[in-house]
Amino acid sequence: MKYFCRECGHEIPESEDFCYNCGALKKTAIAVDDSGSVVSEKNGACPYCGFENRDGAVYCASCGKPVGSAVPPQIALQRKLTLREKLAIGFSVVPGVMGVFGLGHIVMKKYSRALLYLVISIVWLYLYVFYVRSNEFSFFLWMLFEFFVFFRQCMEVIGLVYFGGPGNERGP
Repeated sequence: MKYFCRECGHEIPESEDFCYNCGALKKTAIAVDDSGSVVSEKNGACPYCGFENRDGAVYCASCGKPVGSAVPPQIALQRKLTLREKLAIGFSVVPGVMGVFGLGHIVMKKYSRALLYLVISIVWLYLYVFYVRSNEFSFFLWMLFEFFVFFRQCMEVIGLVYFGGPGNERGP
């Protein structure tokens, strides 16, 4: 059985009484068995907020989230990334800093989105070479929009890696 801190999501060793990351007590932690299902020592306790619901409740009366074997989102973020997922994040960040967008989407097999970002990269390079270099204000606007595109495509790839998407369902 594993215990995950309700406050920060870090794993608490079975032999300890509190979370080393944030100091929360282990008695408030979420217990998860080896199959990944949430185990509650109190019958009907919510795995998200700890509220004691009546027996047979489907949703928590306090926070409204499902009660039962649903794994809290903090625990899903504790899993190890695969090589493909690490490459996707790397290919979205490193080339993205240099103005080449969409490579992380290719790794995640989201080809239409990758094509959109690659076209944006080509148009941006064309605009820079022929129009932006001569005007400081245009350069500022160009850099601002490039940062927006960079941030957007990085967040999309990270969202695909951690939370999946159509055709990329992830379990905890």
